[in-house]
This record gives sequence, structure tokens and C-alpha cells, in this order.
Amino acid sequence: MPEPMTSIKVPERVRDQLNQVVADLTRERGRTVTAAEALEFLYDAHQATVHRRREAAERRLAEAAGNPEAVARAKRIFDSLSLLRQNRLDEDGT
Repeated sequence: MPEPMTSIKVPERVRDQLNQVVADLTRERGRTVTAAEALEFLYDAHQATVHRRREAAERRLAEAAGNPEAVARAKRIFDSLSLLRQNRLDEDGT
């Protein structure tokens, strides 16, 4: 059974950028790609980036044990990731 679909209103600039991503993915994959597939691709890429940044911050924190400057730097990375996530949640109204 297909998932329920919804429509979203976005500025024309965002729509045009999404259409460019659709065109690029269509060329890369050699088949038609829908806007929904492009959005899933972009979301997955974003999640992978966040995951890599978090792992890098965790490694830096582990390596920084005993070095207050390095610990502070790693904590700033964690805080920025949390702040980005919180800002996104605030914008969504949740």
C-alpha cells in the first residue's frame, strides 16, 4: 500500500532548486526520479552529514581527555549540532 502523500508550499526559488536536484539525480541514475525521491535523498544525505559530524566530535572529545582547550572545542561542536537541531524544530513549530 502506498504511503499517504501531502503537498507543501515552498518559495519558487526552493522549488526550482529541488527541480534541479531531480534533474541531476535523473541523469545520474538513468531513470526518472520524483520530487519525493529527491527529498528522501537530500534528507538521507543531511542525516549522514550530521552523523559524521557527531562521530568526529565524539572522537575529538575522546582524544581531548586531559586537554581543556580540546574538550571545549569538542563541546562547541556538540552544542552547534544541538542548536541547529533545536532551531529546525522551532521553525517547524514543534
